[in-house]
Amino acid sequence: MTPRVDVSLLVAAAALVSVWTAVVAWRNRGERGARYLSLLMVAAAVTAVAALAGFTADGIGEIQFWRQVRQVGYIGIAPAYLLFTAEYAGTNWFTTRRVRLGLAAIAVSLAAVVSTTHLHDLFYGPGAYVVVDGIPRGVFPYGPVYWAHVGYAYLLIAISTVLVVRRAVRTRRLFRRQAAAVVTFAVVPWASNVVAVAAPTSVPFDPTVVAVPFGGALLAMDVYRYRVLDAAPVARGAILDHLDDGVLVVDTDGRLVDYNATMRPYLRSGPAGDQFDEAVPAELVGLLDPDDDTGCVEETVDLSADGETRSFDVRQTALTDTAGDTAAHVLLFRDVTERRRREEDLRRRNDELDRFASVVSHDLRNPLNVAEGYLELAAEESEANDHLDRVADAHGRMADIIDDLLALAQTDDLDPEPVPLTEAAHDAWSHVATADATLAVDAAADLTVRADRGRLARLFENLFRNSVEHGGDAVTVTVEAGDDWFAVVDDGPGLSPEIVETAFESGTTSGDGTGLGLAIVQSVATAHGWTVEVDETAVGARFVVRDADLSQAVDPFGGDGGSTGEDATIRND
Repeated sequence: MTPRVDVSLLVAAAALVSVWTAVVAWRNRGERGARYLSLLMVAAAVTAVAALAGFTADGIGEIQFWRQVRQVGYIGIAPAYLLFTAEYAGTNWFTTRRVRLGLAAIAVSLAAVVSTTHLHDLFYGPGAYVVVDGIPRGVFPYGPVYWAHVGYAYLLIAISTVLVVRRAVRTRRLFRRQAAAVVTFAVVPWASNVVAVAAPTSVPFDPTVVAVPFGGALLAMDVYRYRVLDAAPVARGAILDHLDDGVLVVDTDGRLVDYNATMRPYLRSGPAGDQFDEAVPAELVGLLDPDDDTGCVEETVDLSADGETRSFDVRQTALTDTAGDTAAHVLLFRDVTERRRREEDLRRRNDELDRFASVVSHDLRNPLNVAEGYLELAAEESEANDHLDRVADAHGRMADIIDDLLALAQTDDLDPEPVPLTEAAHDAWSHVATADATLAVDAAADLTVRADRGRLARLFENLFRNSVEHGGDAVTVTVEAGDDWFAVVDDGPGLSPEIVETAFESGTTSGDGTGLGLAIVQSVATAHGWTVEVDETAVGARFVVRDADLSQAVDPFGGDGGSTGEDATIRND
């Protein structure tokens, strides 16, 4: 029979469109959902080709054969669409290997039943040959498996539609339009299929064979031209609008596809979808690095909105899809305005302290040097005089106070390096007036500490000076160490309970010291990230520095660091 030309051309065009769309999708198989879209369009091509061949059938036998081929194509459309929409919606459960194998097993079983329906009539019963508007048709009584398949296919389409609608509700306006395209692809073809199933003789041919191919072509255009499957649907499931941190999502084509409420005031454009550099303020242009997914903080930027400028640390990371491929880049903006203000305030205070210390040092040292000069002249012109000796002692004390004040006010950056603890202790001991005192370095202290050498020396000097001043001229001072601590111990009378509580406060002293030595010790420890405390259980005075970075000393000449296994003792005569 010669079919109607107009209908034949329409169905032939549908077949060609299906093949073309399947090829395009397969060429883009690296994109999310492309493999499933290609499978869907292959199935649609089978239905269109079978329908076109059925137009030339001369008897019920040929019509039934091509009807069976067409039905095999229908069997593959609904599962492929479900997998496609599951990837779009970011629903991982439906794309697991177990689910895919289950869908494939059902499809193969249905195809087997369709292929052998003439033997059991479970899908179709014996049919009648009719012609509707010049198109040969076969009217077949439907078997139980047919209705089971219709219910199964409609269930898959319903699940797919729910997934897409749910995703659309959770996304912004731009992506709701995209989601609507996906939903339309489901509604229109399957609405036409309902007509074909409910009233098969009311239309000259099954309109599903045309609706699916052209709908699939439009969907493919959305996928590969308008990027319907890009980052936003995936991102919206992972990003909360109520995050305090700002979020910008940029797809692999450089478009700003999503953002949260924190960043909205800083954007130049309205809805998402513009190129990143066109949508963001000038401060962010060029910030995105498509090749950097390390998650490291890129830089700190200042952004202004509503007359207020705030500072943000920017971190870039990759957003991956269900296949593990990079679907987008996410820029996270951590508001560090208050932290920067505190840092700037601290820096300003430190600068003021440095200037103050410099001024005090200059203004006090100059008159002190003048006084010392006149004192020397007076001493040369007169005989020994106790009063002049006391003036000289007072000058020395003033010089010590100036040095301690400068040390306490020091805010220079640390220059840490591995410093042998024994060497640092011995060097510091040589710079302190120790009278008959003795330094003993415990063998366990043969370790290296990572520290600023000059600051560490000042810490030891003040602890040694404290022991000599308060422990007596013949005191024994011992340096001990462990895995993450070291200590300075003396066998003097120790600290009284009332002194222990305020030991590290400026001005605390029970002797002739400046009262700044232990404050300097604490300042040095704090600058290194250490803590220092008084061991109240010790017999004498024991100061313990904790959280230090200690390691085994290494002898550059191949030895074991120079430790002899015995205490090293030094006495200044």
